[in-house]
Amino acid sequence: MQKKIKVTMIFVLQILIILSVTCNVNAKPIDCVSIFEEIIKTSDFLPEVTIRKNLKIDLYDISVNDDSIFFKVYDSDTEKNKYRGMLAVLGWVKYNYNRKSMENITYDELNPIKVIYDKNLEKKFNECLGFHKINIKDLATSE
Repeated sequence: MQKKIKVTMIFVLQILIILSVTCNVNAKPIDCVSIFEEIIKTSDFLPEVTIRKNLKIDLYDISVNDDSIFFKVYDSDTEKNKYRGMLAVLGWVKYNYNRKSMENITYDELNPIKVIYDKNLEKKFNECLGFHKINIKDLATSE
């Protein structure tokens, strides 16, 4: 009887460990994107937006090319969005990960506006990607 309980407990522990690892793997890109959200919230991106705590990035609206990643930025204020049925799109940010620069391409992609942001948060973002072994290009395909 005790042998059966031990075997069952070992089996259950293995399943819990596997589930824990799986959940952590899925959370990693989201963690890194939340750091990038903080970069945007503390930057001068869209200075006309005064309540910056509601800025949000959706993983499904990220695209990547050879040197840049594009983030669609939303206003996640539920009060403002409850009648729309969807999040309000505020704009687009282009982050050149090779040159470590950010641009607001909301109004004109060919004439972007340079975004000033906290380089310490950028370092934290890149450390997050490195720690979790995430290639920045893979963020666009993450769920």
